Amino acid sequence: MNQYAWQAPYAAAMLEPRPSQKLISTAETAIQARLQQSLTGHPISPHEHQAAKDALNHLRLLKREVEKQRLNS
Repeated sequence: MNQYAWQAPYAAAMLEPRPSQKLISTAETAIQARLQQSLTGHPISPHEHQAAKDALNHLRLLKREVEKQRLNS
């Protein structure tokens, strides 16, 4: 079970064998929305903040790999 709401779309993107850019983008949007909430009075723990930043970095890498595969096919 996911501890944070943004983890469901993140997991969907990371676990999909051939994720679409839309699936990756949906996950990025969910994470960015949560980080934005933390700036407007919805507290975020240091653990969640670091997990969200790590997830965004993983999605950036995934996005590059997906684009590379698209160009090579």
